[in-house]
Amino acid sequence: MQKINETIIYSASDLMVFMKSPFSSWMARLSIDYPERRKGIEKDHDELMGLLANKGNQHELLFLNEMIQRYGSRHVAVINPDQTTAKAATKVAMEEGYQVIFQAYLKRDDFAGFADFLVRREGNSNLGNYYYEAWDTKLSKSTKPYFVMQLCCYSWMLEKVQGKRPEEAVVVLGDKQQSRIRLPAYASYFDHLKEQFLVSQKDFNGKQSTMPDPAFESDHGAWSSYAKELMESEDSLALVANMRKTQLKRLHEGGIQTLMMLAQTDVQSIKGISPETFDKIKAQADIQLRSKGLDKPLFNVLKQDNGKGLSALPPSSEKDIFFDIEGHPLVEGGLEYLWGASYHDKQAAKGKEYAFKDWWGNNQEQEKKAFEDFIDWTYGRWQQDSAMHIYHYASYEITAITKLSTRNQTKLDEVAELLRAGVFIDLYKIVKNGLLIGEPKYSIKNVEHLYRGKRTTDVANGGESIVFYDNWREQGGLDKWVNDDTGYKSWLANPVGFNWSAWQALNDIRSYNIDDCESTLELVDWLRERQTEFGVCYKPAEVIDTIQSDKQLENQEKREVLAARQKELIERFEFGEQLKTDEQAATLMSLLHFYDRERKPNSYAYFERLGKTDEELFDDDTVIFNVSGLKMTYEEDKLLCVGLFNKDQAVRTDKIKSAVVKGSDIKANKITFLDINEHVGQVKFVVKAENEEALKQSTLTLFGEDVRINTSTLENRLCEITEDYFDNGRLSGALKTILNQANPHFRGGSSKLPITRMRYPVGEDYMSAMTAAISAMDNSCLCIQGPPGAGKTFTATEVIAALVKAGKRIGILSNSHAVIMNLLKGLPTKLPDANLVKVGGYGVIKEFRELFPEEKYSNLNYRSSMSFTQKTPYQKYDVIGATVYQFAKQIAYNDPVDYLFVDEASQVALANLIVVTGAANNIILMGDQMQLEQPIQGTHPEPAGKSALEFMLKGQSVIPSDQGVFLERTFRMHPNVCKPLSEIVYEGKLQADKQTKKQSINLSSPKLVTQPTGIISIPVKHQYNTQSSMQEVLKVQQIVNELKTGSFTNNKGQTHPITDDDILIVAPYNMQVNLLKEKLKGSLKIGTIDKFQGQEAPVVIISMTASNVDESPRGLDFLFSINRLNVAVSRAQALAIIVMNKELKECQISSLKQMESVGFYLRLIQ
Repeated sequence: MQKINETIIYSASDLMVFMKSPFSSWMARLSIDYPERRKGIEKDHDELMGLLANKGNQHELLFLNEMIQRYGSRHVAVINPDQTTAKAATKVAMEEGYQVIFQAYLKRDDFAGFADFLVRREGNSNLGNYYYEAWDTKLSKSTKPYFVMQLCCYSWMLEKVQGKRPEEAVVVLGDKQQSRIRLPAYASYFDHLKEQFLVSQKDFNGKQSTMPDPAFESDHGAWSSYAKELMESEDSLALVANMRKTQLKRLHEGGIQTLMMLAQTDVQSIKGISPETFDKIKAQADIQLRSKGLDKPLFNVLKQDNGKGLSALPPSSEKDIFFDIEGHPLVEGGLEYLWGASYHDKQAAKGKEYAFKDWWGNNQEQEKKAFEDFIDWTYGRWQQDSAMHIYHYASYEITAITKLSTRNQTKLDEVAELLRAGVFIDLYKIVKNGLLIGEPKYSIKNVEHLYRGKRTTDVANGGESIVFYDNWREQGGLDKWVNDDTGYKSWLANPVGFNWSAWQALNDIRSYNIDDCESTLELVDWLRERQTEFGVCYKPAEVIDTIQSDKQLENQEKREVLAARQKELIERFEFGEQLKTDEQAATLMSLLHFYDRERKPNSYAYFERLGKTDEELFDDDTVIFNVSGLKMTYEEDKLLCVGLFNKDQAVRTDKIKSAVVKGSDIKANKITFLDINEHVGQVKFVVKAENEEALKQSTLTLFGEDVRINTSTLENRLCEITEDYFDNGRLSGALKTILNQANPHFRGGSSKLPITRMRYPVGEDYMSAMTAAISAMDNSCLCIQGPPGAGKTFTATEVIAALVKAGKRIGILSNSHAVIMNLLKGLPTKLPDANLVKVGGYGVIKEFRELFPEEKYSNLNYRSSMSFTQKTPYQKYDVIGATVYQFAKQIAYNDPVDYLFVDEASQVALANLIVVTGAANNIILMGDQMQLEQPIQGTHPEPAGKSALEFMLKGQSVIPSDQGVFLERTFRMHPNVCKPLSEIVYEGKLQADKQTKKQSINLSSPKLVTQPTGIISIPVKHQYNTQSSMQEVLKVQQIVNELKTGSFTNNKGQTHPITDDDILIVAPYNMQVNLLKEKLKGSLKIGTIDKFQGQEAPVVIISMTASNVDESPRGLDFLFSINRLNVAVSRAQALAIIVMNKELKECQISSLKQMESVGFYLRLIQ
């Protein structure tokens, strides 16, 4: 930002500052317009940032030299940085068509700046048959959101010069990788950000009253110290511990502006804040106010702590451990790189005051070893003394432990035992539930003001440790640590005597970690003193029952045999030099424990849910929260219990069959559900009669247990495939194509692709080309991506029918029996002489025939399992529909089908695809990874967590034409509905069929529904809504009423009056769905988007529900999910209507994915 001839000129960097902090942006403008007001206010000086800037310049020059070497100096223009000549010089260089332009000066409106590089691309523009796109060099090893905004800004400025806004830009990262960015996905976010920025600049007058309140921001950039001083001088509410920004806003609206006002207010309630929460934050403000100026803060002990405060602190043991992890969230999947533990042992090596032991893991392989060694050490101490506990502060450590044990499939039994026995003690919960402290935060750094002096380490806090560590990695520290003899090898050989002098950055972090561990130890001592002082008795938590049935013990023995098989394969991989560098072997190894990771121990899930708040439990679909009005009747030695629960919670009534009562080891079995009305449901369950007294409480919360599906066939099949590859290097059938993520292979060697509408404009030719390509597949895999309404099911049935008529056997597989039947049920009329069979999913034949009667489906048979008769054996069937559990069996492997069609492959796990590769010669993956994603429970190493289709497409949103077929024509959506989805989601490649132009909504006197086609947004003002909004319900009713006065014209030009059947209503939350069902008149179809995939209607109404993204359940990633919004909008044939609070779009993003999601939402409502 600079003033030239009394005009403010902005740069792309100014947008980045505003994006992170409007307060910082305001201060920057103040410095230009009113420099005298800056006197006495110092910007923060960051030496490290200066160092990184110099390194960034070096990186930029190195890349420039690469460009010169690649294209020659006469094809690279270097622009002089003199602004008086740079604009004209840049324009000349662009017009002369240089391949690369370095430091190009661009200007548009009030924006100007130097782009690192402009790189020439072929394509039409005002310059001729070429245009330029912006490239930027960054030291970072990953693309950050503000990099993309910078490139969006340069690309927008480029449009002014060349008459074309490039669709792509490139970030050249610190490791020289080139990250290519599709700009349309972020364009709406950029436009919105630029608009907000320009409004703030236009309205700027320098008055203090118009300054953005730093209390509402978490990053104040170069003005952080001043922001802190300002909030302290103004006695900001942001200083109140545990104050959320939404609460702060509501207090301001209620006339409470300062901490003192809150502490001393006589106000009894504030709109949007519950009375209980208001009392808590008032008490917190009061004790902070009374603590001002004191050497040590005041504190109160809360004696009524429901067993969660000081009463949850166990007696001491000599073996106790005081534990802290340093983690790095800025790498894929996170990295827990330092595990530190203080303990009592006068003979052991010291940290500062106490014995200390640390484990380092600066990459994933080292991380796994560090985790295993830590668990072995702690478990061994617990075995020596069962009264031992592991103390930590906050939930991070437990989350890391359960994540690593499941992801790496190691130390599962030890961790489960420690969790069941309650060995881990979270001191943050004890402090938060047991004390009121006169501090602005309840971090351990603040709490320790009660019991120890000020810290002196160079690393001041957890956030700083992340920056410290990230800079160490960015500057090549990791490579040196791994490869240098004085690094990891030396530390591993002698951790106690390791020389840290050559590793100053790591040693500073280590010193910080020691401080945290020792502070944790001293906190426990101090808390025990308060226990004694205030007479608080320890109340041990219930231990989960671990008694196993004979069947469970038998299954456990089988699993031990399987585990030994898996362990042998892992050891072969880890100690085999060739295997370790083999990508196919690495993929198989990542999948080996997929099913174990998905099926994490019940004790893990129980422990995770114990740590959740009531709001989080209400939103957990595996929890039945607050069962009330319980009635119990005896049935022999059992109690039949019947209670009521709130149906607004997202309970998976189809999945929960058994549960554990929260806070006990009581097991509830035979759980069934019954609807009472829109908001109330009934739950029945059976418990042991001896538990009657324990159940006599006002409400119960049930933690649902996973239904344990036996996956041993699939797991053994994975072992068999891996063993075959390790022993013989053999990848059978389509497996080689899949593991190599390769293009399909065809007989004769020549590709049958691409298959596009441009190449085959006539529908019959297009379908014939598809059939011919699949017929020519040679033990391979081909992908068919079917966007919404593109006729994926029609295409599949036509191709399958043609293949069967040609004498081929077909398999149909998906996760869902309903999806399989959706394909299968269309075949009897096309193939009246073929033998078709559905295997499993519908109980006995009678139940199947009730849904699919024999008179209509005479040649469609049903088998409950893969047991076939001698008269009609498996190999005699032309088409077999079954899930992975059936196709992985030996009978399917003995007689492979010619083609296996995997439907909804974006929801089928990669592991499930691999285990059925031996059941088919060729595999066709059908689906759309840009619609609903596969449900994943566990934490997986790459690429095991991906779906089959996602893996094959390598993260691309549209399948490349040489790898498969993109069904590029939608027969459902009007072009005005299709266009924004195509631009953002499908790279502009999805087109609406010309017949869809006829589709429209016809209203004689529209008031709300102001256009006949496309996407419209209708704002509704509301506050404080999270999972339901009556305001939006009323607006939806008005919209429905208006729609039903009109008519719908379909793609054939036929018109009929709009009825309830022509309208779908979608909401993100069950609570809103239930409210809509209760209040709306008629027989409208209402549900969450999961209920409507595959359906369509002339009009779709989407109720966004939440007033504010920050307070919405599951947050931005759920509410603005591109996949979910894509599915919701694309149900519409003519019109999609989005009902929302206007302020919903004002939200903070923290990742590139979130920026893209918000950008998509903005594009839809613009």
